[in-house]
Order: sequence, then structure tokens, then C-alpha cells
Amino acid sequence: MNYEYTKDNRLDNLNNYMYTPYLGVNFIKAYFNDRLKNIQRFKLQKSKFYEYKIDAYFFVKSIYLLEELFGKDLNDLTDDHREYLTNGKDLPIVDNISNVSTNKDIVKIMHFSIEEEVNTRQLLSSLLFSQINNQNNQLTKEWIDLLIQRFEVTKKLYEFYLSGFRQGKGLANVVRLYWLFALLLSHCYISTKNLKYLNALLKVSDLLCSLDDEALHNKFPIQGLVLMLLIETSSVRLLSKNKGVSFDFA
Repeated sequence: MNYEYTKDNRLDNLNNYMYTPYLGVNFIKAYFNDRLKNIQRFKLQKSKFYEYKIDAYFFVKSIYLLEELFGKDLNDLTDDHREYLTNGKDLPIVDNISNVSTNKDIVKIMHFSIEEEVNTRQLLSSLLFSQINNQNNQLTKEWIDLLIQRFEVTKKLYEFYLSGFRQGKGLANVVRLYWLFALLLSHCYISTKNLKYLNALLKVSDLLCSLDDEALHNKFPIQGLVLMLLIETSSVRLLSKNKGVSFDFA
């Protein structure tokens, strides 16, 4: 059985997840094979240059936070995967949080308003910064839920959302937005174990894995995509294990 959801470029050919039949253990195996194939593909790529240097901060800080949240479960990764993530910690980052917080894309969550046009890049960056620095509150959750709702309806993220946060504006093929969203969802799921975050993460991952290397090149630290996929597959494997179905993570 093949995993069909990453077969075509999902920015051009949207996935329709409605009425998807239950295909059992064989489908889960196909999913794992597809994800592991893409993890190996991305690990061969290098992102030495990317537009937003704050992405290195998001990636490296996420490794430490997700290690803490995942605890011993992260130790179930292979030595190869753990070494890859450890090496990722060597990326140069801005260690001083106050310097990062003055970045133009980091805005206090209270300053976003559903009654005004929203810059999606700034919203995602600010929400991720809040997650990393444990500044979550009800307003943060509400914005994350709004983003999930918009993505579930359109399977896209637009550069801007007009007043009311229903109609998108601008491009919907900015790959970095989907990576930021995936990393944010990873944090949300690991900290809450709420399946709605994992469900949305799986769909964003399908989209990212469906893109060719050129579409992803130098858009963000590619190590960050590997990290997100390792977290996702580890989460699915642990859920399967709790249901009595065990998959080796190779």
C-alpha cells in the first residue's frame, strides 16, 4: 500500500480528507514508510542560508523544550536521529531572549486583533515564541485554534487574513509559514496531548513532504523540518503502541 497524501504537490493539488476510509495497520505502515523516507531525504539537505535568522532560534530552542516535554519517549529515537538533533544544537542562535523579543516579527499576542488585518508570519512567530518561553494563555490558545480552523477549511495558509479572520489575502504558497505552523502544532500537541493538534500537524506535514527539494531549499533550517517529523512520527508510534500496535522506528 502507498501513502497517497504526499504523492502530489499539495500546494497545487489540495488533499481532500473527507470520507477517508479506515485502512487499518497497512495504512499506518505506509505512513511510517513515507515519513521515514522523507526524513532521510531532508537529512541530506543543508540550509546554510535562509531569510529569517530567527528560525535558527525557533529550531534550537524547540529541540531543548521538546526534549523536556517528551522526556524518555524521545530516547526511543534511533542513535542516528538523536545525533542529528544534537548536532542541530550547534546552529548559531541569538541566546539573549530580549534580543529575539525585539525582532519585528515578535509581537505581544494581545496586540493582534480579529477586527483588523493580521500578518500571518508575525502571528505564527509570536505564538511560537510564546510557546517556547512558556507564555501561554487563553488568548494564545484562541489564536492557535483560529489558525487550525482556517487551515482545516482551506488546507492553506495565506500571508494575511482580513478583519474577521475568515478571508485570506496574498500568497498561499509561502513554505516557511507551513513550517512555522507545523513546529507550533508540535509544541501544542506535546504539551497538551490534545489530538486536534496532532491531527492538524499530520496534514501540514503531508503538505510539506509533498514538496520537492527546490521548493524547500533555503526557506528555513531544513533540520527544523526533520525535527518536526521526528516528533510527529514518535507521537503516532506511541499512540499506536498504547493501542497494542507496535512499530519499529528505524
